[in-house]
Amino acid sequence: MKPIEFEHQTLLLGPPKNMQRGTCGALPVRITEGTFLSFWKPSPEDLIALNSGGHIRLCVWGTAHPPVWVDATPAGYVKELP
Repeated sequence: MKPIEFEHQTLLLGPPKNMQRGTCGALPVRITEGTFLSFWKPSPEDLIALNSGGHIRLCVWGTAHPPVWVDATPAGYVKELP
């Protein structure tokens, strides 16, 4: 999955300073009412895995797990930037 830039985003979060694994780019988010909201677009490979009964995995960096939620939004819910 890839994070997308979207209308009404308010910040680009950079990668953690001590990140040792993987590649981490900037994460476009909207900060509002004590939440960070981001949108992700599944790749064709992600869609194949999900439609074949696969799962969505969430990894949180750090030593404590903050409250999170993951869901799917319908097409048109957010305006993706080019």
